[in-house]
Amino acid sequence: MYVMPFGGRSTLSWFSHERRLYWISAGPDGVVLAVSDNGQGWQILPLPAEAGAPLDLARFGSSLVVLTEHELFALDASGETTSLGRLEAPSPFELSDHYCAAPLAVFQGELYAGGQRRGELYRFVSDAMAQEAVSTSAGAAAASRATSGDTATPSRK
Repeated sequence: MYVMPFGGRSTLSWFSHERRLYWISAGPDGVVLAVSDNGQGWQILPLPAEAGAPLDLARFGSSLVVLTEHELFALDASGETTSLGRLEAPSPFELSDHYCAAPLAVFQGELYAGGQRRGELYRFVSDAMAQEAVSTSAGAAAASRATSGDTATPSRK
């Protein structure tokens, strides 16, 4: 537990990227993403409300990416976001357990996220596709589910 001017916070995830510390925490005001360049003062980075709660961060190529309950974003140094893909409800990444938020991982140049239900694993995009999406702000990334080597687009209900 860490106490800040706006209340006590419980850590869900943290990540260090380009001399900054990013912190996802839960508190009385919900789950927020904050950044610090010294570990003492924190600035909350606003995310679109429809994206849901932030869950995890990872370095993907030269970008920092943030997974939320309903969207995957690239985050630039100023805190601006570029959407890399959106999942409609029911999202497999909805925060149902504050002790185990959906994790992000990079393996062999591809980005993966663990779902909150049934131990599912989702593959998002290759590094080249993410870099193209970030540079063009196209946001054309799509999630695909990786199970037993097969891939399929998650159903949207």
